[in-house]
Amino acid sequence: MIIQILSIVIFLFIFFLACVNSYTEKNIVTPLSSLMENNLPPDTKTILKQIQPFSFDYTINKSADIIIAIWFFGLLGLFIFRYFGLLQPKEKNINKTQKIILSIAIPIILIVFSIMIANNFYITGSGFLFILLVTLILITIYEFDLFGNRKIFNSFDLKFLLKNIIFFFIVFFGIFFLGLLFPVINIGKELIIP
Repeated sequence: MIIQILSIVIFLFIFFLACVNSYTEKNIVTPLSSLMENNLPPDTKTILKQIQPFSFDYTINKSADIIIAIWFFGLLGLFIFRYFGLLQPKEKNINKTQKIILSIAIPIILIVFSIMIANNFYITGSGFLFILLVTLILITIYEFDLFGNRKIFNSFDLKFLLKNIIFFFIVFFGIFFLGLLFPVINIGKELIIP
């Protein structure tokens, strides 16, 4: 029960980060006749405040790569937290040849997967470096666990892992479809009278 409550708290924190990073202000041109009707000076500015926490469209949101990275890695962290929080570990023995194959194959798969994600969402520059850094951290943790204490490696359960992967993709694509339904959320207007 505690894992589910903490999962909800983590999800709300991810949502908060996406909202904060997607906050924008846009100047709106107000017709002069409307300003005169309300007895406002002609150089009055109207600023529309918006958040775009689900928007992955670069034409709407200029920081879409940051929002994608927040959602993806936040949900990936939530997935890992749920997986290890709900899993019952079992002891497994592997030989040296299997260790060597796993120590080479899994990092290559992780790097290729992270590059595919970056290319599919057109993430470049600092966003790409962030994805690469997170991937290298995950590979380091994996290698340490494979040759060290083996707590994570002993926690591998394919059936449970597949259930959590399906949950992860349902939530991630649900957020993507929310971006299609609600690309921009207006949170208020502000009049600036000189």
